[in-house]
Amino acid sequence: MVIDKAARGAGVQRAYATSKAGKTLNIVSPHTIRHLHAVHALDSGIPLNDLQQQLGHQSVRTTSIYLTADINHRKKSYERFDA
Repeated sequence: MVIDKAARGAGVQRAYATSKAGKTLNIVSPHTIRHLHAVHALDSGIPLNDLQQQLGHQSVRTTSIYLTADINHRKKSYERFDA
C-alpha cells in the first residue's frame, strides 16, 4: 500500500480505531489530501489567488484559512528539528 505509507510519512492519517491485534487503524479522507495539498502549495510559494482557483473557492477569504494552517505547519516542522 504505497498511499498508506506515503500518507503516514506525511502525517495525514488519523487513527479511527484499533484492531483486535492492537494495531492502529488509520483513515485518509479526500478532505485530508485536499488540505495537505493546500498547505504544501502555500509552503512551496504558490500565490494565494492561484491556490484559490485550484481549490475552486469563490472567495479568497475561504482560501486564506490555509494561511494559518501553513504557519502552524511550519512551526511544527521547526519545532521537530529544534536542537
